[in-house]
Amino acid sequence: MLRGRDDATQPRHRAMSTMAACAAVATAVVLALMPFDDVVFRAVRGSDLAALRIMRAVTDIGRSVWYLAASAILAVALLGLARRSVRLRRRLRRAATQAGFVFAAIAVSGLVTNGLKILFGRARPILHDAAGAWSFDPLTPGYAHASFPSGHATTVGALAILAMMAWPKHRAGIAVLMVLAGFTRVPALAHYPSDVAAGLFVGIAVTVAMARGAAARRQAGLRCREGAVLPVFVGKMPVGTRFWRA
Repeated sequence: MLRGRDDATQPRHRAMSTMAACAAVATAVVLALMPFDDVVFRAVRGSDLAALRIMRAVTDIGRSVWYLAASAILAVALLGLARRSVRLRRRLRRAATQAGFVFAAIAVSGLVTNGLKILFGRARPILHDAAGAWSFDPLTPGYAHASFPSGHATTVGALAILAMMAWPKHRAGIAVLMVLAGFTRVPALAHYPSDVAAGLFVGIAVTVAMARGAAARRQAGLRCREGAVLPVFVGKMPVGTRFWRA
């Protein structure tokens, strides 16, 4: 009996160990980037490379309001359709619940980041000449002292995890796009590299934690395989004329 119970808890322990290791790596990455914040900022501020211009142009891809509005509207629309369709009611409701989870993940991760911004009070790059890259005024609200972590990067991190949950076979490509999208904030002169890394990790951590909690309670159309860190959405994303399948 004891052996069976131990065997059942081993996958959970492995998943928790993996999450703890990822948290340690994330902290180390942020700390390792901080010494380079000043150098990188000076380099991109004085550069007019085409790649940097493109990154500046697309940096608003991380604006959370777009995704919050889209997921809320989609959830309400799907629930409305579910009331009219008997044949697809179960699938529509599940899809609406998943859209609601997208909204919640982005919203909660954003709230966590906003709290951390006030807690750390790091001066944004707009104050670099006056305060430098290492200016922290804890418990200082306001845009000018809201550099750490990056809110746009937090949204990108949350979106990347949500996309990985929807399309698990494409996680490597999604991860690359996540890093590229997040670090557009640096040439945009809105954040330092360590701000971006911290924002990505906050979005990732909050979304994974929420997804695992929802999967454990069998909510939000999520399931998690034994020993896996990241749950997946139940069903398939729409392809052509196909909709979520049971």
